[in-house]
Amino acid sequence: MQAKLDDLPEFLNTTEADLQDALREGTHLFTEIRKLDIALDKFFTQKFRTEETILRLAQDHLITDKATAYRLKLLGKSQEKRRNVDLSLSKVQNQLSISMLEVEKLRCVVFNERAYNDSTKTKLKNAENKSSTLENGLKKIHIQIEIKMKLYEKINCKIEEMDHLFGDASGNPTDLKIKQLEKSIHIGELQVREHQQFWIMLQNHFVNLSQKRNDQLNEIQVTRKQLSIIRQKSLKSDQELEISHRKAKELQIFIKKFTSKLELLNDKIYKKRIHHDVEESEFDHEQAEETQKLKIAELEILKLEGKIVELQNEIELHKDFVIDNHRETLSWETKYKMIEETIKWAKLERSVKGEIGLMKTEIHRMNIRYSQLKRAQESLVLDLEHCVMHREQIFVNASVKEHLQAKFKQLKNTSQIQVRLDEVHNRTKLISNEITFLSEKQLIDDINKIERMIYMLRRIQSDLNDIIKEDVNIQDRIEEGILAKHANLEQIIRKQMRAKAYKRLNTLKSQQVMLRSELTVQQLSQKQSELNYNLTEIAKALLLDYPKKKSYVFKVLHVLND
Repeated sequence: MQAKLDDLPEFLNTTEADLQDALREGTHLFTEIRKLDIALDKFFTQKFRTEETILRLAQDHLITDKATAYRLKLLGKSQEKRRNVDLSLSKVQNQLSISMLEVEKLRCVVFNERAYNDSTKTKLKNAENKSSTLENGLKKIHIQIEIKMKLYEKINCKIEEMDHLFGDASGNPTDLKIKQLEKSIHIGELQVREHQQFWIMLQNHFVNLSQKRNDQLNEIQVTRKQLSIIRQKSLKSDQELEISHRKAKELQIFIKKFTSKLELLNDKIYKKRIHHDVEESEFDHEQAEETQKLKIAELEILKLEGKIVELQNEIELHKDFVIDNHRETLSWETKYKMIEETIKWAKLERSVKGEIGLMKTEIHRMNIRYSQLKRAQESLVLDLEHCVMHREQIFVNASVKEHLQAKFKQLKNTSQIQVRLDEVHNRTKLISNEITFLSEKQLIDDINKIERMIYMLRRIQSDLNDIIKEDVNIQDRIEEGILAKHANLEQIIRKQMRAKAYKRLNTLKSQQVMLRSELTVQQLSQKQSELNYNLTEIAKALLLDYPKKKSYVFKVLHVLND
């Protein structure tokens, strides 16, 4: 423990020396950073001055020409480079400011650690004073204990002698003193233990202080490394500044060269402009003479073109007449072909093997079946009426017999009449039961048959209606197909006509024959469109008046649609 306490002041001295070294390095870095800031400010002022001079020179010497534009581009590029250098310098300044902040933070940390070291020193001094006082007290207590132990041994010897001499009569006061001495010894041991615990606390505190000192040393090393990095960055910034100065000088030289070239080019341009003005005046005179000659030639050409146009109009009128006749012949040919195809198709469909023929045979068969079922229904109704009449006749006969039996009862004896009447009554009951059974059975069978026949008739009627509807739908589809076919044929004919017209146009162009004028073409197209419009309106009105003649009207509309 004493050795550790002796090492503490040395440890504190070393920490103070390290802190002083770190503070010296920090102050040195601060001075270097200030120098760099002053140098940067100088460079910035020089940069702004150079920029102002460059701009003045550019404003004085730049002229609106291609060469000047090229030089302006070069100046813009140089300014972009200079701006990039400014950005790099601003980045360096930011890094320096960050490093300054870090140094200030480290200063604060060092100041706090100094204060903490001072407080620990005072605490150590107080602890050393306490430990020295406690050691002195312990020494005094040990001396007192040794003296008392010697006295205790002497007293024990005397007590033993007294015991041998006088026996156990006088043992009580000595025992009390011994107990008191034991208590005082026990109290002294407790105090010694407390002092030992305090000493252990001091040792732990010393260990904590040593750990903190190691942490501080590590932080100081980190700060030294950071300072070295900052120095390297400042050196890089110095190099970049030197490079920017060199580039600025090169740019100045480059600008001077280009200004001299610009002056030479301006002289050449001035001379060329004078020569160009002279040539332009000569060219204007020649152009005026040539324009007059061209106007005279154009007037002659226009006269010839008018004659050619008149001839072309006559030719085209004859051509249009021929083309219209050809179109009519082609349309009549297509219509004739369509009519032939429709007649063939109608014959095939109306034949026995065709769909319409089959449908007609099925309809005829169903009508025959319907008439047969009607006849069967009428016969069943007659049978029902006959059965009802027969039943009424039987009832009348039975009533007559009963009346006669009543009369016979009055005439004959009561006994015989009663027996006979019972027999007759039983027979009549049997006959009536048989008649009712037979009549009810026949009636039920007839009613079931009639209901079946009615159901069959309704079913046949619904089938006939469905067949008729299908027939109508099929006929509509056939008409639509014929109309679509007709429309397709009309389109094909039109395409053929257009192709032939284009071929003729190409041949006329190859023969260098003058075509129709635009006015004549527009007039003819307007007439044709008006005629088509009127015809389509008439066809639509016919559709509304005669819807049954839809197929013929649609064919006309297909022909009219362009």
